Amino acid sequence: MSLRSVRDYSVLHSIVEENTSTQITYIGYSYPGDKKTDPKWIIKKVSETTVGDIVTTESIWADNDNSSFKKKWSERASYSYEIE
Repeated sequence: MSLRSVRDYSVLHSIVEENTSTQITYIGYSYPGDKKTDPKWIIKKVSETTVGDIVTTESIWADNDNSSFKKKWSERASYSYEIE
């Protein structure tokens, strides 16, 4: 098994960027030593919507890919986060 396909996120370096005004959080995982501009990340976007007392949370991986470590953290907002 390739080290880059490991599913144990506890061995990975992570970054969390939360924007409270838009209710969007980006979470990125890479291996220690990878730079934010390296195409070695998997990135998840978490959106929160509140209507009345009901809070809905949606979590989607960039380009629906949570295993290939081909994204750049520095370009996280430019990826597609659509459910296919």
